[in-house]
Amino acid sequence: MQRVTSRAVTLLLALSFALSAYGKDSVIRFYTEIAAPFYWLDENDQPQGASLELATAVADKAKLNATVEHLAWARAYYEATSSQCGTYFRPQNTGA
Repeated sequence: MQRVTSRAVTLLLALSFALSAYGKDSVIRFYTEIAAPFYWLDENDQPQGASLELATAVADKAKLNATVEHLAWARAYYEATSSQCGTYFRPQNTGA
């Protein structure tokens, strides 16, 4: 539960910075990498996982237009830091 809460807080902080800079009409882009059980593609190549659910829930709650894209970590980091409304979240198992 603590891990989910810290991820939610991190996503909310990222969104607050993006919104203050670019406004609510912008599309927020979440970038991540494939790392089950946090994010993976099912047998139909549809994204699944806790990170996807969390990003979607935060965007829905804040009434934002958002996309989630999976890329290799270096590309995801580059896209997040070079785009106007991008944020990178890394799936991570902390062992907790």
